[in-house]
Amino acid sequence: MSNTISIAIPVRKHLQKFAEKEFASRLSMKDRLGITIYYMLQKSKGDKPDAELMSKYPALLKFEVAEFYLMRKIISPYLDSQAIIHLDSVLDYDFKKELFRYVNQKAMVGVDRQIAIEEMCDKYDIHNTDISFEALKKAEYRYRLTIISKAA
Repeated sequence: MSNTISIAIPVRKHLQKFAEKEFASRLSMKDRLGITIYYMLQKSKGDKPDAELMSKYPALLKFEVAEFYLMRKIISPYLDSQAIIHLDSVLDYDFKKELFRYVNQKAMVGVDRQIAIEEMCDKYDIHNTDISFEALKKAEYRYRLTIISKAA
Protein backbone atom coordinates (compact mmCIF):
# COMPACT_ATOMS: atom_id res chain seq x y z
CA MET A 1 0.00 0.00 0.00
CA SER A 2 1.45 3.34 -0.99
CA ASN A 3 1.78 6.35 1.28
CA THR A 4 -0.78 9.10 0.98
CA ILE A 5 -0.68 12.86 1.15
CA SER A 6 -3.62 14.83 2.51
CA ILE A 7 -4.95 17.68 0.42
CA ALA A 8 -7.67 20.13 1.40
CA ILE A 9 -9.55 22.01 -1.31
CA PRO A 10 -11.69 25.05 -0.47
CA VAL A 11 -15.32 24.73 -1.66
CA ARG A 12 -18.74 26.01 -0.65
CA LYS A 13 -20.22 24.29 2.43
CA HIS A 14 -23.12 22.50 0.73
CA LEU A 15 -20.79 21.19 -2.00
CA GLN A 16 -18.41 19.87 0.65
CA LYS A 17 -21.22 17.90 2.28
CA PHE A 18 -22.44 16.63 -1.08
CA ALA A 19 -18.97 15.55 -2.24
CA GLU A 20 -18.17 13.84 1.07
CA LYS A 21 -21.26 11.64 0.71
CA GLU A 22 -20.91 11.02 -3.03
CA PHE A 23 -17.17 10.42 -3.31
CA ALA A 24 -14.73 8.52 -1.13
CA SER A 25 -12.23 10.45 0.98
CA ARG A 26 -9.40 8.82 -0.96
CA LEU A 27 -9.06 9.96 -4.53
CA SER A 28 -8.82 7.26 -7.12
CA MET A 29 -7.45 7.54 -10.61
CA LYS A 30 -10.40 5.38 -11.63
CA ASP A 31 -13.19 7.88 -10.97
CA ARG A 32 -14.05 11.17 -12.66
CA LEU A 33 -13.42 13.40 -9.64
CA GLY A 34 -10.04 11.84 -8.90
CA ILE A 35 -8.87 12.23 -12.48
CA THR A 36 -10.14 15.83 -12.58
CA ILE A 37 -8.38 16.85 -9.36
CA TYR A 38 -5.15 15.11 -10.33
CA TYR A 39 -5.17 16.92 -13.69
CA MET A 40 -5.83 20.24 -11.92
CA LEU A 41 -2.96 19.56 -9.51
CA GLN A 42 -0.66 19.01 -12.50
CA LYS A 43 -1.60 22.40 -13.97
CA SER A 44 -1.67 24.28 -10.67
CA LYS A 45 0.93 26.86 -9.61
CA GLY A 46 1.09 25.29 -6.16
CA ASP A 47 0.43 28.19 -3.78
CA LYS A 48 -1.80 28.02 -0.73
CA PRO A 49 -5.17 29.74 -1.28
CA ASP A 50 -5.27 33.36 -0.10
CA ALA A 51 -7.63 34.73 2.56
CA GLU A 52 -10.00 36.29 0.00
CA LEU A 53 -10.53 32.95 -1.74
CA MET A 54 -10.93 31.15 1.58
CA SER A 55 -13.67 33.58 2.59
CA LYS A 56 -15.54 32.87 -0.66
CA TYR A 57 -15.10 29.08 -0.27
CA PRO A 58 -15.12 28.55 3.51
CA ALA A 59 -15.37 24.74 3.70
CA LEU A 60 -12.48 22.36 3.09
CA LEU A 61 -12.97 19.20 1.07
CA LYS A 62 -10.30 16.79 2.33
CA PHE A 63 -8.87 13.94 0.31
CA GLU A 64 -6.05 11.45 0.53
CA VAL A 65 -3.98 11.20 -2.64
CA ALA A 66 -1.49 8.42 -3.28
CA GLU A 67 1.95 9.97 -2.82
CA PHE A 68 3.12 8.20 -5.96
CA TYR A 69 0.86 10.35 -8.17
CA LEU A 70 2.12 13.59 -6.68
CA MET A 71 5.80 12.72 -6.42
CA ARG A 72 6.03 11.18 -9.89
CA LYS A 73 5.75 14.61 -11.50
CA ILE A 74 6.65 16.75 -8.46
CA ILE A 75 3.15 18.14 -8.11
CA SER A 76 2.14 20.52 -5.33
CA PRO A 77 -0.79 19.45 -3.12
CA TYR A 78 -2.41 22.89 -3.58
CA LEU A 79 -4.76 24.04 -6.31
CA ASP A 80 -4.43 27.58 -7.60
CA SER A 81 -7.41 29.95 -7.41
CA GLN A 82 -8.55 29.28 -10.99
CA ALA A 83 -8.57 25.51 -10.39
CA ILE A 84 -10.51 25.96 -7.12
CA ILE A 85 -13.16 28.00 -8.94
CA HIS A 86 -13.32 25.41 -11.73
CA LEU A 87 -13.61 22.49 -9.30
CA ASP A 88 -16.35 24.33 -7.43
CA SER A 89 -18.21 24.70 -10.74
CA VAL A 90 -17.81 20.99 -11.50
CA LEU A 91 -19.13 20.01 -8.06
CA ASP A 92 -21.96 22.56 -8.37
CA TYR A 93 -23.04 21.04 -11.69
CA ASP A 94 -22.98 17.52 -10.18
CA PHE A 95 -24.94 18.76 -7.17
CA LYS A 96 -27.63 20.40 -9.32
CA LYS A 97 -27.89 17.29 -11.49
CA GLU A 98 -28.36 15.11 -8.41
CA LEU A 99 -30.84 17.62 -6.94
CA PHE A 100 -32.93 17.49 -10.12
CA ARG A 101 -32.72 13.70 -10.34
CA TYR A 102 -33.75 13.24 -6.71
CA VAL A 103 -36.60 15.76 -6.81
CA ASN A 104 -37.86 14.52 -10.17
CA GLN A 105 -37.98 10.90 -8.99
CA LYS A 106 -39.91 11.92 -5.89
CA ALA A 107 -42.28 14.12 -7.92
CA MET A 108 -43.04 11.19 -10.23
CA VAL A 109 -44.47 9.25 -7.29
CA GLY A 110 -46.50 12.21 -6.03
CA VAL A 111 -44.16 13.81 -3.49
CA ASP A 112 -44.28 17.62 -3.49
CA ARG A 113 -41.07 19.19 -4.87
CA GLN A 114 -40.57 21.27 -1.73
CA ILE A 115 -40.71 18.17 0.46
CA ALA A 116 -38.35 16.33 -1.91
CA ILE A 117 -35.81 19.17 -1.67
CA GLU A 118 -36.04 19.05 2.12
CA GLU A 119 -35.52 15.26 2.04
CA MET A 120 -32.43 15.66 -0.12
CA CYS A 121 -31.09 18.25 2.32
CA ASP A 122 -31.59 15.72 5.11
CA LYS A 123 -29.85 13.02 3.06
CA TYR A 124 -26.73 15.18 2.61
CA ASP A 125 -27.00 16.95 5.99
CA ILE A 126 -27.34 20.34 4.28
CA HIS A 127 -28.72 23.12 6.48
CA ASN A 128 -30.19 26.51 5.71
CA THR A 129 -26.92 28.08 6.90
CA ASP A 130 -25.05 26.20 4.13
CA ILE A 131 -27.35 27.30 1.30
CA SER A 132 -30.83 28.80 1.45
CA PHE A 133 -33.89 26.75 0.61
CA GLU A 134 -34.86 29.37 -1.98
CA ALA A 135 -31.51 28.97 -3.74
CA LEU A 136 -32.04 25.20 -3.90
CA LYS A 137 -35.56 25.66 -5.21
CA LYS A 138 -34.33 28.04 -7.92
CA ALA A 139 -31.44 25.76 -8.84
CA GLU A 140 -33.75 22.78 -9.27
CA TYR A 141 -36.24 24.84 -11.30
CA ARG A 142 -33.54 26.26 -13.61
CA TYR A 143 -31.97 22.85 -14.13
CA ARG A 144 -35.41 21.41 -14.91
CA LEU A 145 -35.96 24.16 -17.51
CA THR A 146 -32.67 23.34 -19.24
CA ILE A 147 -33.62 19.66 -19.39
CA ILE A 148 -37.06 20.51 -20.81
CA SER A 149 -35.56 22.89 -23.41
CA LYS A 150 -33.03 20.23 -24.52
CA ALA A 151 -35.84 17.68 -24.87
CA ALA A 152 -37.97 20.01 -26.99
